[in-house]
Amino acid sequence: MSIFDGDGRAKVTPINAPPCSKPLAVTKARARKLIKDFGREKYSYHPDGGTMWVIMTYCIEQQLRFAYCWDTRLGGRVTTDMKQ
Repeated sequence: MSIFDGDGRAKVTPINAPPCSKPLAVTKARARKLIKDFGREKYSYHPDGGTMWVIMTYCIEQQLRFAYCWDTRLGGRVTTDMKQ
């Protein structure tokens, strides 16, 4: 079971946020959309880092290898090969 399961209108408090980001609470529906896009693209770009924690938490829950990088001018990016 994921913290992103359940009522899509409910907000999820940020966890697993990198120290460089400015984490934002998001609805479960928004988190699921971010995760779906990440699954399709194998990367996720976050200009202000606000939702990076969603993808990182998903990867941790699913035991997926991932990497993230942060640039103070460009924001953050999370990538994966989707392998456990």
